[in-house]
Amino acid sequence: MDYNRRAKRKRRCKNETSNKTTYQKKKDKVSTDAEFNENNQNERFVDTPVENIIPNEENLDFYYDYYGYCEETYNYGDGVEPETLQFLKHKIFDLISATQKSDIICNDAERYLAAVLGVCSIEQRKEVMQVKKNVYEPLTLACKMTNLNMVKFFVEHCQAEVNGEKHNGRPLLCAVANGDEDIVHYLLECNADFNISFAENYNMLMLSLQLFPQEIFKSFGYKSNENFENQDEINHLKETLTLKMPHKFEIVKLLIDKGAVEKCTKDQIFYILTSVFNRSLGISKDSLQVLVDKIPNFYNVRNADGMSVLGYEILHRSFHMSEFFDPYIENVKDINEANFLKFHVVPLREKSDSIENNVDFVLQSFIISRESNNICLSDVSDNRCTKYVHPLVYLACTGNITYYMKCLQMPGVPFEAKVNGLEMIGTYCLTHRYYLHAVLCWNAANKLRQHRCLRKTRNKTYFSSNNILKWEEDISLEEVARTVPLQAYVMDMTHVISKIFTDTSQKTIEEVTQSYITHVRTGIMPDLTINTEVCSFMSHVEKYIKDNTKAIEAYTLILIKNALVHERMIGYGDFNTLGAFESLANEFYAKGKIVECATLVTYSYPYFVKYLPNEVNLSVIASWDKKNSLKNFISPLIDIVLIESLHSKLTFDLLMAIWKCFFLECCVTPRCQRRFLEFASLLVMMKRMARREKTQEEYQRFSEFMKKVIKTDLRNLYGQTLLHYTVPTLSNNTIDMLMSPNDKSPLIYEFSGSAEMIKLLLTYGADPNAFDDIGMTALHFCYFLMLDNNEENGIGKPVEVVQTLLEGGAHPDCADFSNRSAIESSQQSLVPLCPVSHQTLQCLASNVILIHGLSFHSDLPPHLVQFVELHKKHGRPTTQNFPEQVFG
Repeated sequence: MDYNRRAKRKRRCKNETSNKTTYQKKKDKVSTDAEFNENNQNERFVDTPVENIIPNEENLDFYYDYYGYCEETYNYGDGVEPETLQFLKHKIFDLISATQKSDIICNDAERYLAAVLGVCSIEQRKEVMQVKKNVYEPLTLACKMTNLNMVKFFVEHCQAEVNGEKHNGRPLLCAVANGDEDIVHYLLECNADFNISFAENYNMLMLSLQLFPQEIFKSFGYKSNENFENQDEINHLKETLTLKMPHKFEIVKLLIDKGAVEKCTKDQIFYILTSVFNRSLGISKDSLQVLVDKIPNFYNVRNADGMSVLGYEILHRSFHMSEFFDPYIENVKDINEANFLKFHVVPLREKSDSIENNVDFVLQSFIISRESNNICLSDVSDNRCTKYVHPLVYLACTGNITYYMKCLQMPGVPFEAKVNGLEMIGTYCLTHRYYLHAVLCWNAANKLRQHRCLRKTRNKTYFSSNNILKWEEDISLEEVARTVPLQAYVMDMTHVISKIFTDTSQKTIEEVTQSYITHVRTGIMPDLTINTEVCSFMSHVEKYIKDNTKAIEAYTLILIKNALVHERMIGYGDFNTLGAFESLANEFYAKGKIVECATLVTYSYPYFVKYLPNEVNLSVIASWDKKNSLKNFISPLIDIVLIESLHSKLTFDLLMAIWKCFFLECCVTPRCQRRFLEFASLLVMMKRMARREKTQEEYQRFSEFMKKVIKTDLRNLYGQTLLHYTVPTLSNNTIDMLMSPNDKSPLIYEFSGSAEMIKLLLTYGADPNAFDDIGMTALHFCYFLMLDNNEENGIGKPVEVVQTLLEGGAHPDCADFSNRSAIESSQQSLVPLCPVSHQTLQCLASNVILIHGLSFHSDLPPHLVQFVELHKKHGRPTTQNFPEQVFG
């Protein structure tokens, strides 16, 4: 086998060199010795693509049978002097690189390399193999150069570690990345470890399939990426790497035959399978087939959360599933067990009249890391049994009618899933504004749920349960729907599209009704319970329906039903539910139902934060991620808070819920993404709550949460605290200049330059001397963004702001990264600080101690030790632009 591979490689390269007469002429003009001397003088070599390397024609036999040449030519001696060995270490990489630098000297460089190593003893050659330059040792570099003969020489004559330095697996990694099946085959024959992980849950088999590590995020919190602004560039680099790396079926088969699949963990197998079926990656059918053949029941492989590969395919690619899944999508057992979307609802223990408890439940699910200032999951766990959405229900929700009808007609699908799917078909019709079709589906499902089918046996009598809400029984939604104008498709194809929705809804109603009759005739009464033990947003909004003296708008009723169906059938872990709730909240706001809008948003927002996935392709709005979707959902609350006439309508409990939602938004936003707007709503709400008249019990609740917010010590992407936001006294023109046009907001005028807000934060424990990433305290920052002499109208009064900070404990002699104190920064401002009165004798002594590096911890009491620490230079250099992006 090895001989055949070498012969095949030899013939291929001979054909490539047949027409290269120009290079041969050039070789004749230059002596080999001169070229080698020139090569030794070069400290650095420029890599040339392997395809451009042209071996010397008369030396082809030597070039492609290098192992035999070295073995027959050189008699290895006892070694060289230590000084010579050190010189050889420096030249070893130059000689290897020379094999790719020029087609003229590549063979000669290999000869000299063999000669250099030939004078070394076996121990010295092993030592040379440990030489490392950047990430490459000699064997890895030889694999990178795709030089099989050199690889063989290093492994067999120099005893190079086949798995690379410290078993990092880089030799095999380079060979696979270059698509060199000969070197891969040789290394595997030498027992190279093909299961070394190069990243979390990433191994050699994934690399050979051109699957690159994906950022997988937990469902709780927003997507965190330190290179958030450069994500497009990162994605471009990944695409470039994918294009450059050749895919070789032979390498994939080599790894699989060696047992790569058996060595993979369950998570790795799940990742591989869910990736290779992505048609956009272009995995070859041969590679896919050999992989699928190796994994029995591949469609039922599951990850740690219980999601199956078939379920993943339905969730992510239900409209263009791979043909490999066709046999399984028609099997009722596989459909019923295809777990993919967890059913998240309001926990039972949170069934309470207080909507504030819903936010508290989510807030206790995490803590803020002191190191990163980002969320970390706490030890509070949810012990409820995991429940999954049935694929039939999800296919109905997304409108995949083809697969939905296939599943609907399977006799083994639970009848409850069929009724739920019938209601979800109604939501699909509503999404496309076919209101009447939606209501027809809902009424048909209600009729089935309201049947009181009596069935007697010897020992028991069975009754079906009636789980329809009272308002749904009293109001004829079908008549209501007829009053809603059809706003969907005003075009020539209206009748065609309408027929599609008509046929779908009618066929679904007939199929489910017939299935129900079949169950009753066979004496099996299906259970149609609708989460009766779980509270719903209706428990908070139903009062609005009952107490409304005027007739409720038809469109509002339909949207309420739509949101209720999504909550019952899909839960809070899906963007379709978010879309249903957002539509209803916007309708409430548009109709002036402020209390109902705030109630709905604050009730559901915490659970969407906790349970929605971070995958962009699952969002209702294309290219919108979880953060942007929820930011749009909560935006009506900001308007309610800003407008006094709307704000005054809300109860204290509801205002506390809004405040906690704003705090939750700040917490779950990664620090690298926390810009002005994330903190602005929290500060404005804080101001509103402080001004509101409160009872003793309300004041106690306000104080406790205020202390919690301050203790959390949230920081923005510049490391600034809430106190930093309250001190700028810029003019209106300067603020407009600093803020981007898309982010201009009236919120800044509510708290910036506000002595009231400064006092409030300091009263509840804010650190007046907390410094940001470049060492600026709030007092530093105040002078950094203070109103200029030629500016008249600004936010706040500089004198009042400075005085409030000083009275609250801000120390004017703290040093930032540039070693400037607030006293020095103030000299050119409107409010200069006097060095004599503000820099005390203790300050002077502290500076002397620090300048001379004197030991003071053991000689001073703790309060003076802390005082000396204040005078140290804080912060570090930063690439952030100050202040251009402060309010961005």
